[in-house]
Amino acid sequence: TCRGAGEVRQMSQSFFGSVTNVSACPTCRGEGKTIDKPCHACRGEGRQEVTVTVKVDIPAGAADGNYMTLQDQGHAGPRGGPAGDVLVIIQEEEHPYFDRQDDDVLYELPISFSQAVLGDRTEIPTLTGKVRLTIPEGTQSGKVFRLRGKGLPHLNGYGQGDQLVKITVWTPINLSDKEKNLYRELAQLDGGKAPKHDKGFFDRLKEELGFGE
Repeated sequence: TCRGAGEVRQMSQSFFGSVTNVSACPTCRGEGKTIDKPCHACRGEGRQEVTVTVKVDIPAGAADGNYMTLQDQGHAGPRGGPAGDVLVIIQEEEHPYFDRQDDDVLYELPISFSQAVLGDRTEIPTLTGKVRLTIPEGTQSGKVFRLRGKGLPHLNGYGQGDQLVKITVWTPINLSDKEKNLYRELAQLDGGKAPKHDKGFFDRLKEELGFGE
């Protein structure tokens, strides 16, 4: 139809004179050539739709929403044309006890009343295994400890984030009569008065993260 031009021209007359309309050839679909005996599988397109599994190396420190480009791994171009790319978008799954803030890892550690008062040394999980954390005497609920270098690696860079451990003092329930009497004795010793209001968890967290007041 187009004699190899890939397009057809049609002349029409209008008020302004002769107008030439150019459109893709319907026979060769603008290719400039046709296939006499097209492949039954690809119908002359030179490509088929298949699913391919490839391995992807995710860099350490990658975050939710980051993406990687796999060049030439997308759809093949028509009639032997170049292939496109594949964009791999990362979606983080929730961790059972870790939260993430940039490259820092947040962990909440519940402790007993006696641990808070007397201090303790306890094991806590990190991304690289368990470590022992020293809880000083008189630790308040909401106190944040920073474990240097126990966070996530900086993406495409040097260094590592930290792990922030927030202390939560657990209030006992279903006490026995003997335990209640012990707490009543403690209440008599301290007068049963609440201490002066201290900084909240978010204020402590800001200090740990280096934000000023």
